[in-house]
Amino acid sequence: MNEEISENVACVKIIEIMKTLVLLVICLCGLCGLVEGHGFAKIVIGRDTLVMYSCPIGQDSVLTRLVRERLVRDSFRYVEDYYSLWRLEKGKLCLEKIEKENRQVDISGIFDAYREKGRIVAGWFSGELFVVGGESFYPYRNYSASISCGPITRKFETEITYTFRNGVMTGRKKVHNSLREQGNQMSHYTMGMLLNVEEMKRDRGADFDAYVYPKSDGRVDHVEVMCRKGKLAPDDPATREVYACAELIGDWRVVTLDGEIQRVLVEPVERKYRLEMDKYLSRAYPDVLEMDGVLYRMDAFPLHYDSEVFSRVRPYLKEAFTTECPWGYHARWKIAEEKLWLTEVRNARTGELIPLSVIVPGNEGEPVEASWYTGSFKMGARGSLDSLWYDIEGREVACGAPTRRYIDRKEIVCEVEQGYVVHQEVRNNFAHRGDTVAYRHFVEMLRAYDWDRYPELKGRKLYCSFTVYPLMDGRADRIGCIQLVTTCDLNRKRGDEREDVGIARPWMEFIRHAAESVPFWDVRYFRGKVEPQKVGLEIRKKTSDYSQERMYVYREDRGFETEKFIVVEQNDRNVQIFPKNYYSIRDSLDKRMFGWVDLLAVPFEEGEETIRENHPWNRWEKEMEKRVFGGGVDRFAKAVADSLLMDIMIDVYIYFDREGRIIVSSIEMSRPLFEVLPQAQWERMFYESMGGDCGRKILEKVMNSISLYGLNDEYRKSLENVEKTALECREKIASGDTIAQRVLQEAFMLARKSRPKADYGRVCISKRYYGESNTMNSWYVW
Repeated sequence: MNEEISENVACVKIIEIMKTLVLLVICLCGLCGLVEGHGFAKIVIGRDTLVMYSCPIGQDSVLTRLVRERLVRDSFRYVEDYYSLWRLEKGKLCLEKIEKENRQVDISGIFDAYREKGRIVAGWFSGELFVVGGESFYPYRNYSASISCGPITRKFETEITYTFRNGVMTGRKKVHNSLREQGNQMSHYTMGMLLNVEEMKRDRGADFDAYVYPKSDGRVDHVEVMCRKGKLAPDDPATREVYACAELIGDWRVVTLDGEIQRVLVEPVERKYRLEMDKYLSRAYPDVLEMDGVLYRMDAFPLHYDSEVFSRVRPYLKEAFTTECPWGYHARWKIAEEKLWLTEVRNARTGELIPLSVIVPGNEGEPVEASWYTGSFKMGARGSLDSLWYDIEGREVACGAPTRRYIDRKEIVCEVEQGYVVHQEVRNNFAHRGDTVAYRHFVEMLRAYDWDRYPELKGRKLYCSFTVYPLMDGRADRIGCIQLVTTCDLNRKRGDEREDVGIARPWMEFIRHAAESVPFWDVRYFRGKVEPQKVGLEIRKKTSDYSQERMYVYREDRGFETEKFIVVEQNDRNVQIFPKNYYSIRDSLDKRMFGWVDLLAVPFEEGEETIRENHPWNRWEKEMEKRVFGGGVDRFAKAVADSLLMDIMIDVYIYFDREGRIIVSSIEMSRPLFEVLPQAQWERMFYESMGGDCGRKILEKVMNSISLYGLNDEYRKSLENVEKTALECREKIASGDTIAQRVLQEAFMLARKSRPKADYGRVCISKRYYGESNTMNSWYVW
């Protein structure tokens, strides 16, 4: 996949230009009354210093040019980014100073025409200025994800819109906003746990949107529940259920905008996603399980696994939900007689013991058999192991994903069916420190090496990375995936970035031999295997002119060849397989044009990306998917993902020309899958990706349902001309000149008509397998 990155650089550049054009059209045509300017501006009003969203200098093109020329004359690096200070005095907008890089800019001679009694009055400026002050916040949150987020536009405690005419204030509108944050910022999780969402959907067969209207103190005023048929009545069972659950949370986020309290949209997290969140939320306040006299931490919460059982407990948890403990309780369990038992439940805020009789009527404190629970969970003990690595100086640094940082020294995986423990697996994990002194010597050896002897590396900044595959005793089984990252000239050809198998550059061998001098590396034995270690270090720092250079990666592609194919180890996780003639065929394609597929006449519903199933291209996609991933590949991939509890990926790239002839294909897959997949299987995948028994030709009716459009230098140049036209017409469009707007629109349409036909297209069949046999398919088409 790394080989595809440089190929898409031109596409990315054109997309950025198109984004710029779209934003220009929107900003200039739709927001003509607002001022767009350069730099960062503040304004002093009385004793307050507030921030302005725009700079008034930007409304006058002559002043903008003069300021830019002055910044260039005074040798400032980035002339567009400067700081200006303004003052509103006696109803007039006055410029105090301009600063850049902590230096005051000499503006003498630029604003002389606007000086009045020693002040620079912005007489050239007419329009609106948006001024803000105080703390900022996002007024809304998206409760459908575990991370809170808001819209692009933030709100401030103080927002003032001033209207000026020739620098004199003619209007003023001030708005006060406020935010009262809630105690439980994971309320989307809590609502998903409290609500019986599946039961509500089962009755009506529709999704729900729940809105909470809070009071100023955060308590619930009322709620609204919307479904496809409209707003539900207040006495509807679903509305009453949402109100009861919202009351249990009690403390809601209160956002007041211009004196009006905003409603809160609550999208409860569905059960399957909530169970995934339990795995990392449990690290803070886990349930505790006792087995054979030893206490373990659990990564699951069996009590709220069943909504009906938990509904009996929830009345005792009012206002017990916090961000750290959004489930509102602490439970204690035990395993005895090959069963899972609940022994204790407490309110998380007060610590008050909740009687088990609320779950099983008549219970007098005896353990309750968890017959409602079916699932698997991990128990941990003896403390956790951090995933450690060496930084460039050889110090120990904790890093890695949370799944690596929170691995317990002892893990027990339990599988439970209706309360019965049907299987247990014990894992003993450990980590041993390697020879840090030898590693420091290795770093010094690399830095002392004469890299300038190689013309490609002379005077360049160098960064090295590689992967160590240690044995149980710390000795390196092998050193692989060596990369040397440097800089190169911008005019270097794209094709030079590919390293063929068998090419061993001398510095790669030097890095390998130097790394082999370290006798012992870290040993991290996690879940039945020794983890490979990624090592990265900066070899040499250089001050470079980055405007004339770009990053360049020399990658050691180590692999092997078969009679017809080449297998390349791209990194420590992925393997690429391609036919021996792959690069010669791909290089023969027109490198000045990058093709992709545009689907024609495919309806999209608002808010959904569901493509019509009977579209000819979709039918061909699904047929190719069945053929390429059939024949046992699915079975192998799922088995590897489940056994290793890791994600497995397969990407199949297929190139075809405008007549539908399949040209060439390649495969990239996860290394663990490749190690167990028979060669005959991936050779069959190639055969099917090239058309198989149906021939190397996409049906004519399928090709007629799509269009291939390309990107080349001519099209890119036409877009740049449109961008230039938009900037030139900026002032006219902002003033409402409809002729200038029409000129810009016609230029943009002309550029679209000049978009060339592509000589070829490329489609990627991408498939992902997850550790619990959950599979996700997706198609990427260029």
